[in-house]
Amino acid sequence: MKMNHVGNKLKKILCFEMNEKVMAALAIVGFIVLLLPLIRLAMYAMPWQDDFYFACQTKNSWNEFGSVWKALMAALSQAKVSYYDWQGTFSSIFMMALCTGFLGDELYLYGVIFVLLFTVFAIMTLCMVVGKYILRTNLCNSILLAVIVTTSLIELIYTAQQGLYFYNAAVHYTFMHGCMFFMVSTAIKVLFSKNCISQIGFTLLTTVFAIACSGSNYVTCLQALLVFLTIIMAGIRFKKKSTVWLSFPLILYCIGFYLNVTAPGNQIRAAYYHGDSPIQAVIHSFQAAFTYFGELTGPYMLIFVILLIPVTWNIVSKMTYSFRLPGIVSAYSICLYATGFTSSFYSMGTAGLGRAWVVIKFTLQILIYLNEFYWLGWLIKQKKKKNINNKLSHYFLFYFFTFMFVILIFYFIPNKAGTLSSYGAYYYVHTGEANNFREQYLERAESIKNSGDVVELKPLVWKPFFLCMGDVDTDPSFYGNRWMASWYGKQAIYLVSD
Repeated sequence: MKMNHVGNKLKKILCFEMNEKVMAALAIVGFIVLLLPLIRLAMYAMPWQDDFYFACQTKNSWNEFGSVWKALMAALSQAKVSYYDWQGTFSSIFMMALCTGFLGDELYLYGVIFVLLFTVFAIMTLCMVVGKYILRTNLCNSILLAVIVTTSLIELIYTAQQGLYFYNAAVHYTFMHGCMFFMVSTAIKVLFSKNCISQIGFTLLTTVFAIACSGSNYVTCLQALLVFLTIIMAGIRFKKKSTVWLSFPLILYCIGFYLNVTAPGNQIRAAYYHGDSPIQAVIHSFQAAFTYFGELTGPYMLIFVILLIPVTWNIVSKMTYSFRLPGIVSAYSICLYATGFTSSFYSMGTAGLGRAWVVIKFTLQILIYLNEFYWLGWLIKQKKKKNINNKLSHYFLFYFFTFMFVILIFYFIPNKAGTLSSYGAYYYVHTGEANNFREQYLERAESIKNSGDVVELKPLVWKPFFLCMGDVDTDPSFYGNRWMASWYGKQAIYLVSD
């Protein structure tokens, strides 16, 4: 009798059905807990190489005039210079030039935190807008969707070093992909707005983000244009009269795209690389898309897909949309995902740098969730004639076993700090490596300022991977050395080996 009582009690606990509101609240709390160590680690971030070069003019202007307007003009000037002598990504370079390190090395962290929070807010906004206007679901389901998707993109980021804590790389890729997410969100709002005032307002916001994307890195630049065209075609397909409002930001996007890809600086930069022909670049892009799919997904991505199943099922089961031809959606997804590699093969003849893979992975993850929704919707519609349960409850047992699966995988993976960004951030803060890195950097910076025109530096001792991109070279003519020397107003800086 006693054993039966215990068994019944255990069964009640495991089969306990959690309310959607409770689930949404727990999801928000859990996400905040995961976000805190990422913000904490950002407080130890320090500028490096490209930060020095692109923000140097802004720093000099600030030191001379102490004017925000003059600093903005200096940032615009840097974007113009780089447009003619390096690359056409004008909006990215403008943001690079506004690296908060120009106000002081100790203030560099605010730029990093800004990129992190901007990206988080952009992903969540996109999910909430899609949940409300496209999926027509309730607030709780929208929150669960937003938390799961945002958590997966941030936690499984391809490289937290390049994607979050190195401002120059993060603002060029992560931030600009965030602009794409906002552009899609505001474009959807234009399509579904009921009055002229809101349509004008969201059209202006769409225009701002469209211009930003058009002058961004070439992964975002191309993918955002393709997604924008898809939204417009969908608006036409479903006879949304408000689609006409999107013609203005589309025209400006095309102009910005043209200015970006035809910049004189692109030809100068191309001389340093041997890129593929356009046809080769496309072929190699599809090859890379399949080759690196496993590296860009993995077991943790599978867990997030599983976690989203109850939410997805409950949303699509109530939709009247037919979900016909899911194969076309998958084919579209494969093509869009593959475009992430195209610009790198065309310009450099390779699959791209780690910072580019950050946003390639962002796009892939969102496309996986899109396919999850569409294929489950198709499956439900196929089974509609049969007596199936149209709702999946949030059982404690489901989340318990999912959590245990997470722990099991975490136990066996060799690179724990590099696999989950929050754990990596926690690790570097609580081992003291992050603080030691920041202290030694600030001591080095103070030493440089108090030294003569030619400065000798000893090698860095503390190099936490998330925060440290490397060290200066023994050769003072090395580009990183030259940029650091300009940053601190010195003739030369070089490393002396122990």
